[in-house]
Amino acid sequence: RADNLVAQLAEFARIKDMVKNAILHEDVKELQESIRLADGNKQTKDLKEVAEARKLLARLEAELSVIYDFKSCLREMQGRGEKLTIDDVSKLEEVMEKFRYIG
Repeated sequence: RADNLVAQLAEFARIKDMVKNAILHEDVKELQESIRLADGNKQTKDLKEVAEARKLLARLEAELSVIYDFKSCLREMQGRGEKLTIDDVSKLEEVMEKFRYIG
């Protein structure tokens, strides 16, 4: 019984450290994995660090989405080999507005 409690405490500490490191590194894959592990453990799924990790992950995923939009717009513009059009500038302004909203 004591061995079981020690193992549970060790697992709790390991998951909590993993979540903290993922937050520190701001790494999407680390955040996803640490949240998955925390959700699978009754003791860690409701930690404030896990809630913080979820918020950070949502923000990072939103930022990545905007970056992908920007890269797509840029590739399209470069593919045409022309100067920027008014539509191009509008698209880039939309991307910048999304970044401001996220930040």
